[in-house]
Amino acid sequence: FREYHTLLTEDLDMVFVCLTNDIAPEVTIAGLERGLHVFCEKPPGRNVADIVRVKACEALHPSQKLMYGFNHRYHHSVKDALGIVRSRELGEIVNLRGVYGKSKLITFNQPDWRTRRDVAGGGVLLDQGIHMVDLMRLFAGEFSEVKSFVSNGHWGYDVEDNAYAIMRTSNGIVGMLNSSATQWRHRFNLDINLQRG
Repeated sequence: FREYHTLLTEDLDMVFVCLTNDIAPEVTIAGLERGLHVFCEKPPGRNVADIVRVKACEALHPSQKLMYGFNHRYHHSVKDALGIVRSRELGEIVNLRGVYGKSKLITFNQPDWRTRRDVAGGGVLLDQGIHMVDLMRLFAGEFSEVKSFVSNGHWGYDVEDNAYAIMRTSNGIVGMLNSSATQWRHRFNLDINLQRG
């Protein structure tokens, strides 16, 4: 199929949306309106307005399932860590430190859409760092305070190649995050520090 409208006329139960960030919310909405279950790759949108549109549509279709590709939370190590945290055998979470990085924004000889703000919405934070934000929220809950800065000083695209954030929940758990496209070697590391371990 050369465009999604034709695909959605087929006899389908669900649709997987694996498209660029600029069109993914539109196709997700079309799938829900067609009565389909939808799995969409992350991110849910380029900005809050995209996400608000999808959430409004989802609310109108409660019998459909909508899921996003936050696959890291299903990794056995994350599930094991979540079990330890929820058991409270090592006490409460004090803080989290996460680094998610790669060496550049364009990988695997793909087109450069990830470097274009109008298509991607953002750079390495929206592309990779969003997984770390998802995991930090999974472990710590919602963050009520966020301080951050971003830079595109190395690659020079109109999207960030580094994002730094320090976040705090209402009950005092602090999360520190660096999402980087100047890591030079792929790195995914999440430290969860608890009162006793």
